[in-house]
Amino acid sequence: MSNLDLENPPGFASDFVANYLSQGFQSLSKRDIDLLVFLLLEKDGAISRSASNFDIARLLRVTPSRVRALRRDSYARWRHLLVDRSSRDQLKAVLVDVLTPVKINAGAQYVPSHLKAAGCLAIRVEHPDDREALERALVDCGELPRYERNKDLLVVRFASLLKLAEDNEFILGLQDAIKALKLIAPVSERLRALLVADIKDLRWPEVREVLTSVAVDAIAESVKNVDMMSVLKIAFPFLSSRG
Repeated sequence: MSNLDLENPPGFASDFVANYLSQGFQSLSKRDIDLLVFLLLEKDGAISRSASNFDIARLLRVTPSRVRALRRDSYARWRHLLVDRSSRDQLKAVLVDVLTPVKINAGAQYVPSHLKAAGCLAIRVEHPDDREALERALVDCGELPRYERNKDLLVVRFASLLKLAEDNEFILGLQDAIKALKLIAPVSERLRALLVADIKDLRWPEVREVLTSVAVDAIAESVKNVDMMSVLKIAFPFLSSRG
């Protein structure tokens, strides 16, 4: 990210003028205008929603802390200008961004050993609006958002991620889940035992229990790239295996 190029300059200009004049000429403060411009840049796509605070700071020639404030305050002030995505679509976009092999392995280095052994992953969501959406979804599924060591890293149990997938109907059907599990069968004796059973006798709670066990083992062993992504993609089939 080295240049700021508008994807739709006429649309940006039209939105800016309409909202600048909405309350009368010169009625907006400089701060309001700055927040409006920032939000419209993100709405246009000139600033990526998933870009890091650091990259945006270099682009705008401000500090990362200033970017954090702009992201937070622009949504508080001008959110009504955005076409709201459903909470499900927003959550899906957040998970696609944070659950990649590179980010999972980077985050796993900062999880205390006792939490890693319990099947916890550390994930980082820099955009405050997306972080709030993920925290709200976790609360809705019964987990209290927890931060360890680094206040930017959210520690999440795999069981809670699985509950998110269930509540939002992301998970594949049982037959598809079993088919996907067969690809990672060598990593778990318990999983191999499950897969020799007749599928007509299996129920999701049984599969869920084994899936959670496999994930906890993978996390505890420092999160093997292929195995962990294979497990996650059963819960979130829209995830990419690229990191």
